[in-house]
Amino acid sequence: MGEQNDDRELYVLSIENAEGKTKVMEHAYKEEIYEYIESGSFEYNDFLPIVND
Repeated sequence: MGEQNDDRELYVLSIENAEGKTKVMEHAYKEEIYEYIESGSFEYNDFLPIVND
Protein backbone atom coordinates (compact mmCIF):
# COMPACT_ATOMS: atom_id res chain seq x y z
CA MET A 1 0.00 0.00 0.00
CA GLY A 2 2.92 2.31 0.67
CA GLU A 3 1.17 4.22 3.46
CA GLN A 4 1.97 4.50 7.15
CA ASN A 5 0.18 5.45 10.34
CA ASP A 6 2.14 6.21 13.52
CA ASP A 7 5.30 4.94 11.75
CA ARG A 8 3.60 1.56 11.09
CA GLU A 9 3.14 0.17 7.59
CA LEU A 10 -0.43 -0.27 6.35
CA TYR A 11 -1.55 -3.17 4.16
CA VAL A 12 -4.52 -4.30 2.08
CA LEU A 13 -5.93 -7.76 2.84
CA SER A 14 -8.10 -9.46 0.20
CA ILE A 15 -10.01 -12.55 1.28
CA GLU A 16 -11.94 -14.78 -1.12
CA ASN A 17 -14.61 -17.03 0.39
CA ALA A 18 -15.85 -20.40 -0.88
CA GLU A 19 -18.52 -18.72 -3.03
CA GLY A 20 -15.85 -16.68 -4.84
CA LYS A 21 -16.80 -13.38 -3.22
CA THR A 22 -13.88 -11.14 -2.29
CA LYS A 23 -13.75 -9.04 0.86
CA VAL A 24 -11.11 -6.29 1.04
CA MET A 25 -9.77 -4.79 4.25
CA GLU A 26 -7.73 -1.63 3.64
CA HIS A 27 -5.42 0.14 6.07
CA ALA A 28 -4.69 -3.02 8.08
CA TYR A 29 -1.63 -3.45 10.27
CA LYS A 30 0.40 -6.64 9.81
CA GLU A 31 -0.50 -7.66 13.37
CA GLU A 32 -4.19 -7.60 12.40
CA ILE A 33 -3.39 -9.79 9.40
CA TYR A 34 -1.41 -12.22 11.60
CA GLU A 35 -4.38 -12.36 13.99
CA TYR A 36 -6.68 -13.15 11.03
CA ILE A 37 -4.38 -15.97 9.92
CA GLU A 38 -4.39 -17.47 13.43
CA SER A 39 -8.10 -16.99 14.22
CA GLY A 40 -9.82 -16.97 10.82
CA SER A 41 -11.67 -13.78 11.78
CA PHE A 42 -10.57 -10.25 10.82
CA GLU A 43 -11.03 -7.35 13.20
CA TYR A 44 -9.39 -3.91 13.17
CA ASN A 45 -7.51 -3.57 16.45
CA ASP A 46 -4.94 -0.81 17.02
CA PHE A 47 -4.01 -2.32 20.38
CA LEU A 48 -2.48 -5.61 19.22
CA PRO A 49 1.18 -5.90 20.29
CA ILE A 50 3.57 -4.71 17.59
CA VAL A 51 5.49 -7.55 15.93
CA ASN A 52 9.03 -6.73 14.82
CA ASP A 53 10.18 -9.11 12.11
